[in-house]
Amino acid sequence: QQPKKHSKITMSSDSLGTFIHRLSGVYRDPQRVLRDAQSLLSSEYGAHLRPTTEPLLNNDGSSTPPVLVLRGTIPMVYRNVTYNLPIDMYLPPPYPLRPPT
Repeated sequence: QQPKKHSKITMSSDSLGTFIHRLSGVYRDPQRVLRDAQSLLSSEYGAHLRPTTEPLLNNDGSSTPPVLVLRGTIPMVYRNVTYNLPIDMYLPPPYPLRPPT
């Protein structure tokens, strides 16, 4: 029996665009957010990330309206072994002026 290959699940640009559209008014440049998210999700590093929305909790205890979150795992190789690290990447409302957290 041959080992199963993991198939890469890709999200169409239309569905991600619809997802970003639901966040209308949150980002100054939603097209930039869409372009950057598509680029990451279609790369080998973004293969296991999925978009969702969630408010971002600021250091002062306040929170933002729901923002785009890319949640899942990213691969990291250490001593020739690949580890899949869990990650939640929040794109704050001033993105790209403020980096993801």
